Amino acid sequence: MEDVLAWMILTEAAAVCGASTRELAEAAAGAGSAEGLLTEDTDALRARGFSEAGIGALRRVTDHEVGRLRARIRRCEQLAIDVVAFSSAEYPPLLRQIHDPPLVLYKRGSCHRAESPAVAIVGSRRASRYGLRVAGRLAERLALSGVTVVSGLARGIDCAAHEAAVSRGASVAVVAGGLDHVDASHRRRLADRIAGEGGILSESPPGTVPLPRLFPVRNRLITGMSRVVIIVEATERSGSLISARLAGEQGREVFAVPGAIDSPVSVGTNRLIRDGATPLLELESVLTACGFDRPVSEPVPRAPKSARDKAFPGAEAAAVLAAIDPSGSSAEELAEAIGLDGARIMEFLTALELGEFVERLPGGRFVAGQSLYLGTGAKTEDGKRPIKRQRAGDRGGV
Repeated sequence: MEDVLAWMILTEAAAVCGASTRELAEAAAGAGSAEGLLTEDTDALRARGFSEAGIGALRRVTDHEVGRLRARIRRCEQLAIDVVAFSSAEYPPLLRQIHDPPLVLYKRGSCHRAESPAVAIVGSRRASRYGLRVAGRLAERLALSGVTVVSGLARGIDCAAHEAAVSRGASVAVVAGGLDHVDASHRRRLADRIAGEGGILSESPPGTVPLPRLFPVRNRLITGMSRVVIIVEATERSGSLISARLAGEQGREVFAVPGAIDSPVSVGTNRLIRDGATPLLELESVLTACGFDRPVSEPVPRAPKSARDKAFPGAEAAAVLAAIDPSGSSAEELAEAIGLDGARIMEFLTALELGEFVERLPGGRFVAGQSLYLGTGAKTEDGKRPIKRQRAGDRGGV
């Protein structure tokens, strides 16, 4: 029996034999391997502390699940998904230390190197411009300094962090469902970039729909494989607060970005600071917490914006602007939403940026610029005023 298959059987057994994944991992280590544990006789299993019911459940899983699990391995091969066993050198080393580690991971890409410290950056899906800017700048500078940025590939803070990190270094995305469901989502282009410069991980096998109950379970992997966890923005009931709690339980240092006291997306982070999280005031403190003494690299400065006296660049550009999500959109997402090719979208975005109708965030995401919200009176080339939009959830300080 192959090692990967044995660990997959132990994963199935954990749900029915009354033993935790940590206990099964330790028992496998004592037996020399996962396969060695599954082939031990009843007396040996009793000596390891397994109950009679647990031994019976372990035997039933071994007897009945082999064919189905072999088919899963073949399916992963077809989808170019690697199956990483707990005993593999590719398994994230810090993740082995948590009290309930997954015994099997599914991945695309190489994921981060053991010698490269990992930092998690997570936060609200309905992020403010302030939050998106902070997440992007943090991720960009961390990546430049050799840190692997870990997040959950959700809209808002997560995607801003991933976009910025992959443009400067490596990133790892941890998702709740099967990796084949990532390919079917609007974030698949970003996921492909992440896989090329880092990796995408899940403990859910292909075919698993990312149901809401899987997200808190997923969060323990984001925090578990990271030395430091940064919460950029969080509402009062944000899932990011679950990440902060899990990080504390796992012994990770938690940083929270201070926000405006009247911003709904800063309620959670400000309360975390009140309750003992470290306020993130400078990036050097994060690197110190990682045990990483390399100096913080500065990003290459961007060209200054031109004045706001340019004409709005046409009706097609207005359609691009109208499609930009309030929390920010990438050129790839806009191309998919509007049905134009990426090069054409970038032409419109560049023209809009020159007129300050859009603002480019770190990591290549765009939001509508201040000129649309301050009543500049700008007009399109045909003399019409551009579409005005209300920004949802943008009450954070700038």
